[in-house]
Amino acid sequence: MDLDDSDVDEKSSKEEPLEVGFDEKTYEQALRANPKRLAMVQKRAGVIETILDRAELDSADGIKKAWETLNKEIDTKFPKPYAISDQYEANQVVAHPSFGIGFVNAILTPTKVEIIFESGIKRLVCNKN
Repeated sequence: MDLDDSDVDEKSSKEEPLEVGFDEKTYEQALRANPKRLAMVQKRAGVIETILDRAELDSADGIKKAWETLNKEIDTKFPKPYAISDQYEANQVVAHPSFGIGFVNAILTPTKVEIIFESGIKRLVCNKN
């Protein structure tokens, strides 16, 4: 399913969440087409950072509690679809086809990112062309 800029109504009060199967181009178009959505994504990043700063990520229980808190507190309606070729930023919400919704905890290297999923912390390859 492809969207173009005309498919996203800037004045729409009800925003449709992006499906996990959407590509990066569609995600970026949706953000550019709707400034309110972009502002929401940026604000959400600050909340994620605050929650992760207080989390105890050195134990399985701490990781699970952090993910549950993030999932409860953060609007996960517009996650960035995960793709190995994409670049990620700390505190983004990501939709992975196998692991589900995750929250970017750290950028480990230019080609490796650490994401907290419900099943635990995963280190994934990114920014590969």
